[in-house]
Amino acid sequence: MATGAYFVTKALSLLNIRAAETALEPSELQDGLDLLNDMLSNWEPIYQLGFSPIDNLTDEVRIPRIANKAVIDALAILSAPEYGKKVSSELLASAKLSYENMINAIVFIGDVDFPSTLPRGSGNQCSYDAWLNNTFFPEKDKRNF
Repeated sequence: MATGAYFVTKALSLLNIRAAETALEPSELQDGLDLLNDMLSNWEPIYQLGFSPIDNLTDEVRIPRIANKAVIDALAILSAPEYGKKVSSELLASAKLSYENMINAIVFIGDVDFPSTLPRGSGNQCSYDAWLNNTFFPEKDKRNF
């Protein structure tokens, strides 16, 4: 599992905040952690990733691995204004793709059972004798017209 520091460091590296050999300031890491907690707390009721806020940068962020890239990209986009950075079109395209991949992986739409009170067709079923089969609702036996 990835830690809070992993997400914050990856997101800020997408914005070229620090050079690879320069460590992030503790205040930058803490601000990133706060933003990560806020963002994932907002996502949790919608996507139900299993996230619970973390206190330390070394704590594991418990979300599905398929969501990692979407979280990193979204965190980078949310962090950009704080550092006076512009979000590149490449980052936006990557964020859109990773977000769609996450949604496709975690959201399941099952089969829909239609109620028997739902009208079918235009009100009549066509058969050899249209006058004998004029039911508008499947459960009704009597003619509707």
